[in-house]
Formats: sequence, C-alpha cells, structure tokens
Amino acid sequence: MARYPGNRGLILRKVLADFKLTTYLCLTEQVLKTALEVGMAKENKADHYFQYSNGSRLYYGGLESSGSDSMSERKKYFSGEYGVIALDEAREFAEQDFNELSTRLRHKLTNKQHPPFFMLLASNPSQNWIKTRFIRNPQKGYAFFQALPRDNIYNPPDYVAQLTQLFANDEKFLEAYVHGSWDAIGDNDDLITMGDIEKLIEKEKPVVHPFAQRLTAADIARYGDDKTVIYNFSGARIDSEEICSKKDGMETVGRLIFNAQKNKSTLLGGDSIFEASIFDRIREIAQTMDKPLQIHDIDFRRESSNKERFYNLRAEVYWNAREMIKAEQCRIKDDDQLIGQLTSTKYKLVGGGKLGTRIQIESKDDIKKRLGFSPDKADAFVMGLYLLQFCRVDKEKSWRDTYKQDRQANSYQAA
Repeated sequence: MARYPGNRGLILRKVLADFKLTTYLCLTEQVLKTALEVGMAKENKADHYFQYSNGSRLYYGGLESSGSDSMSERKKYFSGEYGVIALDEAREFAEQDFNELSTRLRHKLTNKQHPPFFMLLASNPSQNWIKTRFIRNPQKGYAFFQALPRDNIYNPPDYVAQLTQLFANDEKFLEAYVHGSWDAIGDNDDLITMGDIEKLIEKEKPVVHPFAQRLTAADIARYGDDKTVIYNFSGARIDSEEICSKKDGMETVGRLIFNAQKNKSTLLGGDSIFEASIFDRIREIAQTMDKPLQIHDIDFRRESSNKERFYNLRAEVYWNAREMIKAEQCRIKDDDQLIGQLTSTKYKLVGGGKLGTRIQIESKDDIKKRLGFSPDKADAFVMGLYLLQFCRVDKEKSWRDTYKQDRQANSYQAA
C-alpha cells in the first residue's frame, strides 16, 4: 500500500465478528501499529478502512454479518475495485467467493496506471479447494508458501512448545498445525477425506474388464446455474461423461438414452426429486428398445432401506460411497471439481424419536449455500456406485469380484 500511492486494498474474513476478534487486532496492534502511531495511516471506523498518507486505502471487514445490512456489505465488496485482496482464514470462503473477488482486481492508481495485481490467502491446513488450487494442481500464476508457527514473529516465544504439548496425543493435528501438513487431517464432520481419495485417483485410462457392469448415472440440473452431469460407468469407475447446462425435458431424455446406448449400459438411473417425469418417459421408450434397459430413479428424500441407520436415502447413497472409497473398491476420475465436491460434503448424527441416532448427510441446497456451487458431479458419482448393486450381472460375476480380480491382475494400468 505504501509503495503504490493511491492504491486500494481489501482484507476480509468470512464473518465480520471473527474479523473483529482476530484479524482486526492483529492489524491494529501489530502490523499497522507503528504507521498508526506516527500518522502514516489513520482509521475510519465508520466506513471500515485505513487511510494512508500517500492516498492509498485499505478496506476491511467480513462478507457476512449478523445484522440486517449483511447483503449490502457483501455487495459493496463485490462491486469495489482493488489492487490487492487478502483473505484471512481462507478455508472459510467458498471457491465461488474467491472467483468473484478475483474479478475485482482492476483498480487504477492516481497516475492512471495499474498496480501489480495479486491476492493473498492465509489458511490453516484443510481438505478443500485451496489445497487443490495451490498445492495439488497449482495453476499458472498460483504460488504456495508454507508458513509454520515458528515463522510468525508475532507469536509468543513458547508458542510452538505450547502447540506441541497440546497435540502430544494427536499426531495428525501435530503434523497439521505444527509441521504444516496439508494431508494429515480433515474436519471431524467430513464424510470423505482427501487422504481416502488420493490413492484411488486414476492418472491414466485403465484397461476395462470385459465382464464389468455398465451403467449410466445422472444428476439432472434443477435450476438455471446447475449442471446436468451424466457419468457412464464401467464397473466401479467412470468410463466417460457428458456435462451440460439445464435443458428441456425431452432433450434431457434424449441425452440420457444416447449415453446409455453409447456405453452399452444395462441400467440407467439418476436423481428424480424434481424430474420424475423424465424417468417416466425413459421407461416408456425403454420398452420399445431392442436391448433391455433397467430404469432406476433415485429420490434422495425417500426413506432409506435401513431407516434405523440412515436419515433418508441420500444418507444411504453417500455412506455407501464412503465405505467403497475407504475399502478401495472403486476408482475416481482425476477431476478437481469431482474430488473437491466429494471432500466438501459433511455429515452429522441426528437422534431422537423411536429410531435413535441416525446418519444424515448435508443437503444439496445447504452445500450450495455454504460453498457457492452445486455438488452435481458428486451426486452423480455416488449414485453410480450405489446403482451397481441393481445392475444386471453378466456371466454371474459381481462388480466386486470383477474389481478384485482386476486389481490382482494389475489390469488398472495404461492401455
């Protein structure tokens, strides 16, 4: 801010209350303390910014607040123009927040020139989009700098010793918060972790077993910004896909049948919460087809077949995927969006009533609200794994036997 007169900066946390309790204190009591004392910077508390003597200005706040002006604050930040943007505890932000804020790097200095644009993100290790973008598959222009507790000059001298003692009986947290490992932990309510998935990711196209069940699973777009995701499975892996924006009912029917025929699927299934009529029409068409095609629609709101364990069918379907992933009974496409959606899904235990404690999976609408995007790929993938149990078996070989034989024969290699 001091180097480029007239610059504009923005520093945020997801929630304003958290900013005031943490980031704000760090700014005023440590980072900007000297500048404020000597008059190089002055704070405007009413409008939430620090004014520098060279004309630069650093805005601060949170995207969300508890007051009625929460949406107006959010709109203010997303409509401003900045030279630099910083996100503290960035794992709290949805990837969509990051994408939208990055479009606001467009400020011009008083000399009509652009400053060097950049965003800074600070975050504790977590299994999320930050790891994907900055560590796992870094894109051009992205850089990851590891900062350990001992590197922070503002930490107390015995801070590392305190952390080491605190996590003495929890090796994973010790690795994450003292040694900076991004692979050690996920959140306690993560349904599937990156550690579960990494060893199952397909880097190259494998040889397909000739007796593997073939099915087509689809998550059908409900709203204008959702995507229809169609996955064609060969056994417990995705063989091909088609992804498109929301279409009218008959075009969606045509795309689903086309993919099923192309994949030589014996079963076609998907989400029917809002699109039951699509599967009704497919059933009618399937009766006229030369080769039999099973139709299996899934309404996540339905009662689970194991209602004493699962809150609804959504919980049963997702938990089935979790167990298959942990048992290494499937393969996962090397797709950052799919992997990110799978590792972002939360679960909880709900109790009460005659059925006791049951597993509940975060709803699609809640995930979309929290992350800023719809988990369409994750839904299609877990439905495909779930539908394998209903898929017709060729030559009396189950998909689990096929997968086991493939692994033993080391057939999951590049063709």
